[in-house]
Amino acid sequence: MLLAGNRQVKEILLKDFKEGRIASSYLFIGPEGVGKKLFAVWFAKLLICKEKGEVPCGRCSNCLKVEKGIHPDVIVIEPEIEEGKKLVVPTIKIDEIRELVVNQSNFKPWEASKRIFIIDEAHMLTEEAQNLLLKTLEEPPEGVIIILITHLEGNLLPTVLSRLRKVEFGYIKKEEVESFLRESLFDSGKLLDYFDGTISWLFKLNELGIDKISEIFQRINEARMSGDWHEFFDIIERIARGDFFERKFITCFLKYILFEKRKLLKKGLIDEKDYKEYLNFFESLYKQHDVRFVLTRMFL
Repeated sequence: MLLAGNRQVKEILLKDFKEGRIASSYLFIGPEGVGKKLFAVWFAKLLICKEKGEVPCGRCSNCLKVEKGIHPDVIVIEPEIEEGKKLVVPTIKIDEIRELVVNQSNFKPWEASKRIFIIDEAHMLTEEAQNLLLKTLEEPPEGVIIILITHLEGNLLPTVLSRLRKVEFGYIKKEEVESFLRESLFDSGKLLDYFDGTISWLFKLNELGIDKISEIFQRINEARMSGDWHEFFDIIERIARGDFFERKFITCFLKYILFEKRKLLKKGLIDEKDYKEYLNFFESLYKQHDVRFVLTRMFL
């Protein structure tokens, strides 16, 4: 598994591993999209790799199952990001923590020497879920390791934070991501034009296809400029329905729009006030606005 940037994080985790000082709970904190979850999965592989080397072998049954997301002793909890016609702010509720962490942590490992729980987007834990999780953090069963991942530390209760070993991530340097993309066999040329210091954004952009979203973007713009409002709203509706791409990519498409608006800002074709307004509409998606509303306002 390739890891991009944040070498200091890898050194911290390797030091804990080599010195036998593995904490029972960690907080991976840093900007969105810099690979925190990738590091968590890599760390899980390191901890249960059958080769017991200084890096995961990537070949043993434990490593392969973790990579595929099917290892019974590595459980990933993450919220869903879509519901109906709206993209809503999800939560991780108390029942999920009770069933997937608290109850499961009382079982002995099925195949490995440890049980590892990775809670992605931990800032979405409800207060009730955090209080329930706190009991496990205070008295962790033997062989259980819990990793919380977030970019919003302030959303976690102080009592929860006090039980976690904090590992801080930073933005990725452009030269680091260039090397990563080459090793990953990505076509990095166009992708790097949209680099913003994060890696997950480039993964999504590559999966969706820059040429594809560029074509959709141009079609909407042409419809708007020509006054063909039937075509304009038809494309918006089809995006919202998921006709062009899966709904999980809608935020990716909106971020692409922001990059294009930023280009206009640099050329002086829109002013800072206009750009901030587009940014506000993008952020409003997370306040449960209708997808159609947000898409429409990003183009008008």
